[in-house]
Amino acid sequence: MRFKKSITTSIAAVLLASGATFTQAEDIAFTDVKESDWFYPSVQKLVQFNIINGYEDNSFKPKENINRAQAAAIIARALQLDLTSVTNPGFTDVSENYIHYRAIAKLTELGVFTKGEKFNPNENLTRAQMAKILVVAFNLNAAQLKSFEDVPADDWSYTYIGTLGGLNITTNDGQFNPKDPVGRAHLAAFIERIINLKRSDNTADIWDTWKGWGGEVNPETPAENPNTTPDKTDDKDKEDVVNYVELDDDEIEALIDKLDDAMDAIDEDMDALDKVIEDYKEILGDRKSDEDDYSRGEDKVEDAQDDLEDSISKAQSELNKIPNVKDNKVLDSKSKLEKLVKQAKEKVEDAKNVIVDIEDLKDDLIDYKEDLDKLVKEADAAIDKEDKDDMEDVYDELDELIKEAKEVFSKYEANPIKVIEDEADDFERSLDKAKDILEELSEELGNLEGDYKEDIEEMIDDLEESSRLLDEAVDDKDKEDIAYFQKRLQKLIDEAEDLYDDVDDLKSEKLEDDLEDLEKAIEDAEEVLDDSK
Repeated sequence: MRFKKSITTSIAAVLLASGATFTQAEDIAFTDVKESDWFYPSVQKLVQFNIINGYEDNSFKPKENINRAQAAAIIARALQLDLTSVTNPGFTDVSENYIHYRAIAKLTELGVFTKGEKFNPNENLTRAQMAKILVVAFNLNAAQLKSFEDVPADDWSYTYIGTLGGLNITTNDGQFNPKDPVGRAHLAAFIERIINLKRSDNTADIWDTWKGWGGEVNPETPAENPNTTPDKTDDKDKEDVVNYVELDDDEIEALIDKLDDAMDAIDEDMDALDKVIEDYKEILGDRKSDEDDYSRGEDKVEDAQDDLEDSISKAQSELNKIPNVKDNKVLDSKSKLEKLVKQAKEKVEDAKNVIVDIEDLKDDLIDYKEDLDKLVKEADAAIDKEDKDDMEDVYDELDELIKEAKEVFSKYEANPIKVIEDEADDFERSLDKAKDILEELSEELGNLEGDYKEDIEEMIDDLEESSRLLDEAVDDKDKEDIAYFQKRLQKLIDEAEDLYDDVDDLKSEKLEDDLEDLEKAIEDAEEVLDDSK
């Protein structure tokens, strides 16, 4: 099968831009990988091309499961991605200091992984997840999808798994076992087969430049058996084995000096940014300042931001150049610089919120003041009318508007600007009035609950009394009294049902038991009324 692809995707563009040439090394003798093993060629090839590594005890652990972070690192190396500059995807469980942070961030940026609150780096990669990241990362397309009995057509992974099957990247038939974990040997085999396909297609890409890989597709291998577990499980990341570099004293000193210089540059630029921000705030607080003063202050803040961002970029470049060493002095300097870079990034983000569009802020203060005043009047009217529905509606609307207004006012409080001080004072007075009327609405709605509770109790008493009187009239066989009390009870039942609806609309948890009592009283009264007929 000839594999076709498009190079219009962002991943393809990155791959073409970061091509590299490799030369093949000698076979690596792992203690747990024999030449007779079906996965032996795949493992050897990926190890030789630095896509996957072994362990310090000279083992490969072919049956050990791959976790999501390890998969990200392996895929990034297979794609030869440039990880120098990445965008933080915002995963709460992947810090910038995490060993596979850059691989995870870059692949998320390229759409291989989906953004979300968490990445779950230590969770086992499932076979369905593997199918997706391989198809997306390598831009795979199959002329015909292959179906599996345990992957329904409406499943999110159907297309990805079907693509692997259609391209013979998975050799399974019948069952794919999408929820099972992926072993190291199987992932190596999948990636090798994909690269073989890429090298045999008619489109130029980085894999075509890899000398010593060979162009043939591996012969058929035994169907994957994912139902294997490692001898032991370990939540810690175990994929990468670090080969440490030995540096002499002069090299260590030179490396520390570079890191110190990077820290000094960041410190200097952070101080400079603090100074221009302070000057800018003084300009905002001076009633004599004009638009030219504001503009000059903004330019200085933005220039200082640019200088600090440049120092951050250079520092990150130095961090990326640090070889894997065990020297504590180097590691200490590296840790300090990483922390300083993080602080500097936060300062840059904070500085972006310093510059104020004065005219826009002034307009917001005026507009929100008018909206608040309008709703305060509506709230007063609803309270005067004792209209529950109106009170509830204006309460919800006013509560939301106050939240938005507070955010607007916080911008002014962060940078008090003299020229719009009057508008801010007027706004604050309206905001305080709105808070007061919101509290009053809450009290009125609470009072309604008390009033309704009394109404329910009185209505239950009336229903019970009228029911008793109707029973007595029936016992006395007094037709005139029966007709009178039937009419009276029916009227009370109608009023009780209206009361029930009104209280039910209030959605009050405090009145739930009272509503149940009222419902029971209505049912009892209806039964008495029916019996009398």
